[in-house]
Amino acid sequence: MSKKSELCSDNQDRNFMIRKLLFTGVIGCINLIPIIAQQQQMLTIDEIFNLADANSKSLKVHDLTVAEATHLSMIEGAFLKYFGVHRDRETV
Repeated sequence: MSKKSELCSDNQDRNFMIRKLLFTGVIGCINLIPIIAQQQQMLTIDEIFNLADANSKSLKVHDLTVAEATHLSMIEGAFLKYFGVHRDRETV
C-alpha cells in the first residue's frame, strides 16, 4: 500500500468517526428536549397551597369530622323535633 492510499483511508475513517459522533450528539440532544421541557413547570403560591391542601391527610380527616358532626347535629335536631323535645343549645 502506498502512503497516499493509507492517508485516504485514514481520512475516510476520521470523517466517518466525525459524522458518527455528530449524528450521535444530535440524536442525544433531540432525546433530551422532552425531558428538559417536562421538568420546567412554574407554580403560583395559590397552586402550591391547593396541592398541599388536596394531599393533606389531616385536612381530609378534619373535613370528614366536620361533615359528620353537622350530619349528626341535623339528625339530633330532627329526632328531638319528632318527639317534641325542646332543648336549649349549650355552648361548648
